Amino acid sequence: MAVTIKKGDGNYIMVSFSYGHDKVSAIKKVKGSRWNEAKRAWIVPNTKEA
Repeated sequence: MAVTIKKGDGNYIMVSFSYGHDKVSAIKKVKGSRWNEAKRAWIVPNTKEA
C-alpha cells in the first residue's frame, strides 16, 4: 500500500492512497481534513495541530 503526500497550493498537503475503510477512518480523525473529488486526494491542513 503506497501513500502519496504532496504539498498543496496553499497551506495544506494532499494525501492519497488506495481505499481502505481503516485508512479513511484514520484520516477523517485529522482536524480539518476533507476529501477533494477533483484531485482524488484528501486535503489536510499543513499545521502542527493536524
